[in-house]
Amino acid sequence: MARAAALALALATAAGDGDAQRRPAPAEDPRVRATDPCTVDVVTDGDTVRCADGRRVRLLLVDAPELAQRPWGQRARTALERLAPRGSVLRVEIDRRPRDRHGRLLAYLHTTDGTFVNRELVAQGWAVSLVYRENDRYELQVRTAEMTARLRRTGLWAEGGFDCRPADYRRNRCR
Repeated sequence: MARAAALALALATAAGDGDAQRRPAPAEDPRVRATDPCTVDVVTDGDTVRCADGRRVRLLLVDAPELAQRPWGQRARTALERLAPRGSVLRVEIDRRPRDRHGRLLAYLHTTDGTFVNRELVAQGWAVSLVYRENDRYELQVRTAEMTARLRRTGLWAEGGFDCRPADYRRNRCR
């Protein structure tokens, strides 16, 4: 119940707070660790990038449509390419669980100007939030961004792109 109240309060106050996306994590948080920066080589889909050094980075708290979910998956990928274009250098921040079952690095990404890429992708309506309890440092920010984008019918919310959420698509619950 307290989490729901905090979320409602955040939604009420964050809608007008344009600087929220640019605030980095407090450096004193012991569970958040920085790794080597990522120079983007390619955006593979709407929630994954490959760095020039070969690392595959899966954005935490973000679930974008699959590429097979046409045309939504390609639109999400294009949005991520705008936020993290090839050659851009991103600050990589990991939470408690650093890798997924596919060996990808699970991370929060930040541009050199401080934009929180994960949150911004959701705020623009190109992805939804997906929370794993081990990695939930920015859960409130990302869930608030999703609710705001949904209410404002931003990005794919305006086009029916989330009538079949990515997780449901992967489980063959909808097409």
